[in-house]
This record gives sequence, structure tokens and C-alpha cells, in this order.
Amino acid sequence: MQWRTTRHWLIIPIFLGIVSLLLAACGTSSGQQPVTLTFSSWQGGAAGDAYQAVIKAYEKLHPNVTIQYEVSAATDYTTILNTHFSAGDPADIVAFSPTSYNKAPYVQAGDLVDLSDQPWVAHLTASTKITAASDTDQAKIYALPTVQDMGGVIYNKDIFSRLHLQIPTTWAQFIQVCQAIKAAGIAPLAVGAKDGWPLEQFLYNELVNTVYRTDPTFHTQQVAGTETYAGSAGWKQAINDLVALEPYFNTGFSSTDFAGTTDLLATGKAAMSVNGDFTLQPTETNNPNIHLGIFPLPYVQDSSTKPNLTTFVDVTLGVSAKSHNIPAAKQFLQYFAQPDVMASFLTQRGGLATLDNVGSYKVDPALTDALPLLGTQALNEAVFGTTSNVETTMWKDAQAVLTGSISPTQMLQDMDQAFKG
Repeated sequence: MQWRTTRHWLIIPIFLGIVSLLLAACGTSSGQQPVTLTFSSWQGGAAGDAYQAVIKAYEKLHPNVTIQYEVSAATDYTTILNTHFSAGDPADIVAFSPTSYNKAPYVQAGDLVDLSDQPWVAHLTASTKITAASDTDQAKIYALPTVQDMGGVIYNKDIFSRLHLQIPTTWAQFIQVCQAIKAAGIAPLAVGAKDGWPLEQFLYNELVNTVYRTDPTFHTQQVAGTETYAGSAGWKQAINDLVALEPYFNTGFSSTDFAGTTDLLATGKAAMSVNGDFTLQPTETNNPNIHLGIFPLPYVQDSSTKPNLTTFVDVTLGVSAKSHNIPAAKQFLQYFAQPDVMASFLTQRGGLATLDNVGSYKVDPALTDALPLLGTQALNEAVFGTTSNVETTMWKDAQAVLTGSISPTQMLQDMDQAFKG
């Protein structure tokens, strides 16, 4: 894998080799029967455009194949998946998220095709293979991870420079930075509480520096019944500290969605946002002249402890066992996993490769300073082992905690109940 960055976007030409083209174009004769595949996802916008670009390229090589990309609202996606799988008519290709929309229950129910024999499996990176494999058998692969992201504090470098601010390395310093930005008439933190999931990302960036840093087996203990969210002082403290930051949120944060946070960053009305690197592209599209960076949320007490970034696979693609076109669906994933196709996808979508044979692709220069930290100051969100039920509860209850409707204790109790199923 090669990461190449310059001060400005570096556009690297992506060429499909003749051999790849011949392989990908196999079976495109006019005599083939038409095939329609459905592709279910929650990702629209710029991320959805990147997937649809791959689809269009594939359809051009395979004129007999039509792939319908179906986008559902993120807040409804789990319900929609469950409804279709229960009815026996899920999409042929199904997008999952290792945290928000975990594939585990569908693997356990026999709803997904075993993809362990696919050629791309040999190229899965160690950090992403865990998200592709069965939770109970790491030798069994059920999904193709398409992109890996990092999370932390996205910040406006120009605002930091104008206010003479340094990157904070402790929580106390982070609060001081927030105070200085607010005093300058700028919202320190752009928070999209309306969507719920950005609050989860904030909590995760706290907790990779406390609970899951000191006890990486916390989830295993939950499964064993010896640990709970409500019994964790670290979880409760993280929620309390999130609430304590509310004075530094953008005005109207409870009615602001994720897109609204990128608008605030792009216009300079907010200086920071705690989220994933997928925040970069829409912000920079809104303001091509902005200079962004990312640093680990310094949720640590002293500078001798280096804070962690989060890393996570954003999307994995599985094939429904109920599909009437399993070979065609598998062939599309094989095409997607080709090094040049994946490089082209990552160049458009942004993010980092999940396969070790992907060629050169464009990496947002905002990530330049953070890339060297991935080997020593990063923790994969897979350690949370969060189920869909827990995530849905976390989003809803985090919103309620911030408005004072419920207490952090109640939120954690609700999450424990959701964990039990």
C-alpha cells in the first residue's frame, strides 16, 4: 500500500491493466441472460457516489448486468435489513458496518454466503480481516471490507493558526483550546446530535483512551456476564465529560445533522468536530480552500500518555444466501477487490485501503500528520463489540442525555438491556 500526499490534492492516474480488463469483461457476450442485482446500503451522498461509480464501471464491462443501488436512512437501516431477511427477500449484495450494522447475527442465522474461497481474501490486512470474518470462526470470511477510516478531532488549521493555538495533548489543554475558540466568537465543536451516531463517535474517541485502553477484554467480560455498561465508571465518566462540553457545541446542535457539521466547518463557523475522516471530503467540497487536519482526541490526564486515534472499517459487503444470483454477486465483489478498481474507489471516496495489494491512490493531505500514528496510537473500534440494538439505544439515549431528559446512569442501563437482547 502506498500513501502519497502533497500540500494539494495529488491526483494519481489509475490504469486498468489489459489482463484485468479481460478478466473483468469475461462473460459479457450478447448471448447472456440479463441479470439484475440489488445492493442495499445506508450510504448516499459523496460516499454513495463512489460506490455507484464502481457499479457503473462494472455495468459497462458487463452489459447484461444491472445493479440497483438502494439507499435507506441510517436510522432505519437495521429495521429494514431485519424485515427483508425475515421475509426471505434481502438484497443480493448487503452493506454492513462492523459496529452500527454488524453482520454477526446474519452469519449466525445462515443468511450470508461464505466467501472464504474468494481470491481477495488472501490480501485482507490484519486490521480489517477481523471485520470480514465470522465472530466465532476467524477462518470463515463473510464480507469484503471496502474502506478503512480513522477518527479523531477534525480541525481547521487556519483558525488554530490565527488564534495561535497548539494541538492539545491532554484533556485540560483541550478544554483550554475550546475556551479560546469560543472567546473568539467561533463554535469550538460542530456536533450533529440530530443523527445520533456522531455522538457515538465522540464517545468512542473518548473510550479508546480509557476503558478499552486499560481493559481491552471489556467486551469479552460483557459476553461472559461479568461486566456491564452501567457498572463501568469509565463509560459513565465519558458520558459526563461529553455533557460537560455542551457549552462549546454549535448553537442548535440538537437539530443539526452530520451534513450541518460539515457546513459549519467549511464556513469557519466551527473550528473542530470529533468524528471520522469521512468528514473531510464533504467539508472540502463545500470549501476547497480550507486547510484541515486531524489529531487524536486528547482524553488523557497528562502528556506522558499518548492519546489514541480510532480506526474502523466503515463498510463491508456480504452476499445474501437467499440471492438468486449468488455467482453474479460474488463476481461483482471480485471485480470491486481488484487493485486498480479499489484504488480508483478510494481516490474518489477517501479513506484507507483494506487490502494489501491496492496500488497508489489519493489520500487527503489532512491525514498527513496522523498517518504515522496508526501503528502506535490507534485502537480499532472492533474492540467495542457493539450490537445493532446497543447502537440504536446509544444514539437515542445520548441525544436524551444532552437535553437532560434522562441521566447517564439510565442511558447505560438501557444499553445493558439492549445488549442482552
